[in-house]
Amino acid sequence: MLYVEDNPDNLELVQRILSKQNNIKFLPATLAKEGIDLARAYRPQLILMDINLPDMSGIEALEKLKSFDETREIPVIAVSANAMKADISRAMTAGFTDYIVKPIHIIDFIKTIDTVLTKKTG
Repeated sequence: MLYVEDNPDNLELVQRILSKQNNIKFLPATLAKEGIDLARAYRPQLILMDINLPDMSGIEALEKLKSFDETREIPVIAVSANAMKADISRAMTAGFTDYIVKPIHIIDFIKTIDTVLTKKTG
């Protein structure tokens, strides 16, 4: 799983949460461009994407991912502190698979990831 997130504390939190999941390998990126390059190289089963990144928005990064054959079908979940209905709707309309609001609620976070991975492999 690739997590594109510029906040080191959020990266560490998600890495800790996922370390308890035996079947998930964690790949971090702090910039959208880096995340896109890693996604193209490693083709993770799932990408978590912060919406507010310093080099481009998560929505722009998703558009780029959807433009490459090797990353087009990878599910991408938005992760953002933007919790307004309009923000969530805009992200979902852009093509995100799901939307997780920060601060992360651990049980819901794990359920969302499990659901998306089950759909992908099932």
